[in-house]
Amino acid sequence: MPDPARLLVVLRPRRDRPTPPSQPPTWLLRLLVRGQHRDRPPHGFTIIEILVAMLIASIMMMILTPPMFMSTAARVQQRRAQQALQLGQAEVDRVRTTVERGSYTTADLPTSVTTNLTAVPAPSTIAASLKSANPTCNTYMGTSLATNALLPVDTNGDCVSDFLVQTFRTTGPAGTSVPVTGFRMGVRVYADIPQLRNGIGQLSPVPARLSFSSGLGVTIRQPLAVLQVTIVRSDTGTALQDYRAVCTSGNC
Repeated sequence: MPDPARLLVVLRPRRDRPTPPSQPPTWLLRLLVRGQHRDRPPHGFTIIEILVAMLIASIMMMILTPPMFMSTAARVQQRRAQQALQLGQAEVDRVRTTVERGSYTTADLPTSVTTNLTAVPAPSTIAASLKSANPTCNTYMGTSLATNALLPVDTNGDCVSDFLVQTFRTTGPAGTSVPVTGFRMGVRVYADIPQLRNGIGQLSPVPARLSFSSGLGVTIRQPLAVLQVTIVRSDTGTALQDYRAVCTSGNC
């Protein structure tokens, strides 16, 4: 029977023998050796590599350029729509302030219509006057225009029209004093662009739905902003009665 002590010595690994370093796989060595060509220059790229790189760069530009242009155009359209909405709200505030002050005539208000505000036809003409914050080129005196007329509005003071605004109102409740103390008011704001002016007789009263597009799209024929509000003078004894009558007739 073998000695157990000697058996442990034989089975025990020798720690004084160094562990051989790990060697890379044989296939990797062959690949590295095969890739080293003596005829290949040590620096620079071949013509084939340059052409391939140029082709890849061209494809990437073709893929990325259209979305960039479309994104920029969408931001421009959104900004223009916001300006149109602000302009329409400013016109509503102007008329509301005029009514609240009390010293006004019917000519200071938008022209009245006998139909519902939604049924008012689209504008078919453009007024000759210009409303601008720059007094040197402002020719609008605040009087009402025809319901089918668009008022050119300059928003940045460069004396060039940026938007076209159509305003109108209902006749007001029956039995109110003259001028009326309550009515429903409508505002449509169009972009003043050459394509819209050329098709002035073919406009639509339906508000435009902006799309993710690089073109002008529906803004050529449709308004960027449409507002319908109720305006009632609040310092009269019949203010509540007028409001009820306006809402009944105007469906507010």
